[in-house]
Amino acid sequence: MEELSQAFKALGVLSPSGNTLSEPFPVNMMFEQKILGLWDRMFVQHSSLLAIKSPSLTPAAVFDASGHRKRFVDYVVRDTVTKEIFRADHYLRDWLSSHAGKGDTEGMGLEELSQAFKALGVLSPSGNTLSEPFPVNMMFSTALGPIEGAAAFLRPETAQAQFLNFKRLLECNNGKMPFGSASVGSAFRNEISPRSGLLRVREFTMAEIEYFADPLDSTHAEIDTVHAVVLPLLAAERQGTAGQCEKVAVKDAVEKGLFQNGIQPYFLARAFLFLERLGIDMERVRVRQHLPTERAHYSTDCWDIEISTSHGWTECVGVSDRGTYDLDCHNRAANTRLTVTVPIKPVKEKKLFLDIDKKLFGKHFRGESQELAQHLNTLDTEELGCVKKELEEKGEATVLTGGKEHTVPGEMLGVTLKEVTVCSRTYTPRVIEPSFGIGRILYCLLEHSFWSREEDENRVVFSFLPHIAPVQAAVVQLGASESAQREIVVKIKNILAERGIVCETDFSTASIGRKYSRFDEMGIPVVFTVDYDSPKNNSVTVRYRDTKEQKTIQDWQRVGLEVGDLLLSGHALR
Repeated sequence: MEELSQAFKALGVLSPSGNTLSEPFPVNMMFEQKILGLWDRMFVQHSSLLAIKSPSLTPAAVFDASGHRKRFVDYVVRDTVTKEIFRADHYLRDWLSSHAGKGDTEGMGLEELSQAFKALGVLSPSGNTLSEPFPVNMMFSTALGPIEGAAAFLRPETAQAQFLNFKRLLECNNGKMPFGSASVGSAFRNEISPRSGLLRVREFTMAEIEYFADPLDSTHAEIDTVHAVVLPLLAAERQGTAGQCEKVAVKDAVEKGLFQNGIQPYFLARAFLFLERLGIDMERVRVRQHLPTERAHYSTDCWDIEISTSHGWTECVGVSDRGTYDLDCHNRAANTRLTVTVPIKPVKEKKLFLDIDKKLFGKHFRGESQELAQHLNTLDTEELGCVKKELEEKGEATVLTGGKEHTVPGEMLGVTLKEVTVCSRTYTPRVIEPSFGIGRILYCLLEHSFWSREEDENRVVFSFLPHIAPVQAAVVQLGASESAQREIVVKIKNILAERGIVCETDFSTASIGRKYSRFDEMGIPVVFTVDYDSPKNNSVTVRYRDTKEQKTIQDWQRVGLEVGDLLLSGHALR
């Protein structure tokens, strides 16, 4: 672990200070651009997703509506003497591992955690008693405005902006369903104990897709394009009993009913291929279904793509079925209709209709009447049925809007059942959300790409694929800085740069072996060496990182043609 950590710092991707916010290093930015560039091609461009950018600051009302303000929590315990805080499930898991040899606390709720801490007599690292587990919200709170500003939060995900703008996105898609939107940006979570480098930090980059579909149509038009992709699935029922992953082709998994819709397996397969294209070791990847106790409050089903590292299994991609939860929440909170209306063959139906006596209603509720009437007019059939039943039983109905209860007398409100000819169908779209943690994916890629030369363990190498490597080529010269050699070095760099290949030059007098070693540590796939004869015969030597194989290119002006295509490809150089 220490060797790996030092290699990360030498590469320039981890802060020596252990920063838990965003890392400002150029190499991080270069990696992120490469990863997001591939993500954009494989998802946004491939599926014609509607990409948007949204602010990180979000009014508190949005998270009141979505449930995050109340339910986006972790459970913690506190040392009763030192007041130090620990995340309850992680602390219990580590305590069990050290005292009982193993510990699995995944998905434990507040009551289960409380009982376990009591039964086992778990103490703090200082040997002090611990408090009862209690919830803490994971969002960063702030205010909009310098003095007594409105409550707001830094977003914990980019998704909410996509839900709030659903109608605009639908219009941008010419009213056609299904469709997807995408957003990339910073997200913020007030982690209790940030650690493990890029794996658990308080500010991180997320790339999220919200795919909107008809709840009555759970298929994806392109599912057949990924039928042959084999996924290592770990379904919920196979967990907790030392169950192993089951390798299943997507087509077979869908036919067996392992997924509750046909959209999740499509995106899981695309994400699996994306990680493979990045250079992740796919033998260290699994697709695990969330247990019912660990699902987010908005999720009806979720599958994570987890990657194994020295820190254990790490969730890097999640594909969640959010159902109609989010759009329903914002429908109710904002008195809007985030719905889709489609024409259907005319049919006779019995429907409930709302009738408001505007004169009595306005006189009774005064300034609140308009907002309350708007809310009543957005009620769906099920909600109208509840109002009708309440009016029949009590002679009045209780309506909640704006966080306030209103009692509406029966004489000013009526709900009647009528037979009508229906020519359209209105529905709230189902949402499938693929979410990618870019920093976690980068960490796993770094660890999977790291190795040492057999002949010298101190000679470390990062074997990044050429199209992902931050620097794809280096050009050096032998010996002292001869002007003729230097001129060729600069020209080769320019040839490669014109093809979009990131290149580094080295004019130092360090030995060629030392230069090769430094470039291996940087993960640079190829090195072009201009020697003493190059100005005379135009030849240049190319050295490949992983195999150390060298070959001569007879005309240095052809480096872009002979090696450029390989450097831009998604294949390993051999």
